[in-house]
Amino acid sequence: MGRVLGAVLMLAMLAGCAGQASNAPERPEKEGAEQTPKEVSSPTPEPSTPAPEVESVSADAAKAEAANEGLTVEQFNSVDNSKAYGEDLVTSLLSCQPEKYAQDHGTEAATKHAEELTLGLVLSEYPKNSNDPFKNQMEKEGVEPIYAEKGHDTVQAQLIDEGYTCSMAEISSH
Repeated sequence: MGRVLGAVLMLAMLAGCAGQASNAPERPEKEGAEQTPKEVSSPTPEPSTPAPEVESVSADAAKAEAANEGLTVEQFNSVDNSKAYGEDLVTSLLSCQPEKYAQDHGTEAATKHAEELTLGLVLSEYPKNSNDPFKNQMEKEGVEPIYAEKGHDTVQAQLIDEGYTCSMAEISSH
């Protein structure tokens, strides 16, 4: 996650730097005796050395491609959701994933599946011998507990495990 976020931030910084470089004021030419007329000559071929910009473009392309890959559970779990950016990312991912699920199964099925995941994860947190009315109602309605391993104990992680994930670009659009 950190690498993807870093790539997105790096691309934004590079775009800002490129804009600043093109707006740089031109230096005035020196006046007086030091100034000599420029000779017009035919251009000489430059030695064929790779320009540093070519490497930069390749690196930028790789970073952009990484930003278009779907988040993994590990990347999702590395997000600090106690910060505003993390909260937005977690919420946006949870908005994006059911949309993808709905494309495959329909809107009602996506809503039902998200509810089942949520309730299943909640139900698994209750002790087996608990007599909590909410737990009893979930069991009566046929909710199955989801005993997820640590790190896979969120709806987002469960959907990623099922193949429903979103890229940083898709998340940013939500």
